Amino acid sequence: MIRFDDVVFRYPYDSFDVLKGATFCLESGINTVLCDLQSGKTTICRLILGELQPTAGKISVFGNSPDEKNPAKNILYLPQKPVFFRNRSVLYNLQYPSRVRKCLKQNEKNIVSVAEKCRLGDKLKCRVSQLSTEQQKMLAVARGLTIPRHTVLFDGFFDDGVLQMSEVAEMFSQAEVKAVFTAKTNLATGRTVLMDGGRCVFQGDGATGKTTADTLVWLANKM
Repeated sequence: MIRFDDVVFRYPYDSFDVLKGATFCLESGINTVLCDLQSGKTTICRLILGELQPTAGKISVFGNSPDEKNPAKNILYLPQKPVFFRNRSVLYNLQYPSRVRKCLKQNEKNIVSVAEKCRLGDKLKCRVSQLSTEQQKMLAVARGLTIPRHTVLFDGFFDDGVLQMSEVAEMFSQAEVKAVFTAKTNLATGRTVLMDGGRCVFQGDGATGKTTADTLVWLANKM
């Protein structure tokens, strides 16, 4: 579980708080964090990863502060535009996480298996720059699958509609927490966290339930 307790965050170059006492949980299973464009989705992800520290309040990632025991090693971050070594091969990019962790030799068979699962088995020698947008998204998924993680953060990853959320979520079935960050209400699934003005205004199960649906309409009217 990931918890934000009364979290305040302000960038040093800004005169306003991005988060203003945000309190919410990301629980086991699929969570959707809905908020307006440019209103904190990536900031929340970076706080979870430990790349940023809150101005006030507390963040807990499976019982630890993000700056303790380097929990980011067990968190996969998938932004809307994944970063690759674009002029290197698909195989090189898939191998990179294992190279960094010095476990490439024991992970080679798994890497090939993941590539085939993600429909990239015949693209291993291709440069990333030669892949379509859909194939590059699949490469980001495949690269993430080469190393087990307890949490996956999808930051706008499904906003362009290239990949089906249900298919990708199933691929990450072993990850305990899966969180989709988006401004698109039609992508809301699982447990929903609604952010407005830097605060959590609703969190609950069943994105299609009456209470949540009414709240989604309210948020959609604000966008």
